[in-house]
Amino acid sequence: MNIRPATLEDASFIAPVHIASWRAAYVGIVPQAHLDALDESQFAERWRTWITTETSASIFVAEVDDNICGFASAGPIRKPVSVYDGELYAIYLAPNMQRKGIGRELFVHIARELVARKLNHMLLWTLRQNPSTGFYKRLGGSVVAEDVEEIGGESLPTIAYGWTNIATQSWR
Repeated sequence: MNIRPATLEDASFIAPVHIASWRAAYVGIVPQAHLDALDESQFAERWRTWITTETSASIFVAEVDDNICGFASAGPIRKPVSVYDGELYAIYLAPNMQRKGIGRELFVHIARELVARKLNHMLLWTLRQNPSTGFYKRLGGSVVAEDVEEIGGESLPTIAYGWTNIATQSWR
């Protein structure tokens, strides 16, 4: 497995991973019509834009056998919560690549990137019903905030998991 910064050429490979992950994780949570409407070309264009214009975000891809199977992005916190200054914006893996240690490696890589950028306390927002919340708990995250996000015309409860002093954390 290899983790590296995303390039513009990666956008068309990140998009299908992003969509497949959403469709697998959020079935029965996010309105099905919204999941069905996710469009690979639109996602690829969004990722091209993020990769080229989001200067405050760090975006990484995970590759296995030279194929992108996951990605993560992070940077300064977008919505202030307590002491947190860094945020894991997204972390997704292709459904068939989950539970192989790749997500943990991406997570640790992102945490180190935030520390290198002098961001010491990380959080991430996720849907309350996200089946991956156990992953965040196993990594030592605790719920530090709650909110609501509108997706597909529905208001869905969200929670933020937080990690303080990430430079001193041991996730291995």
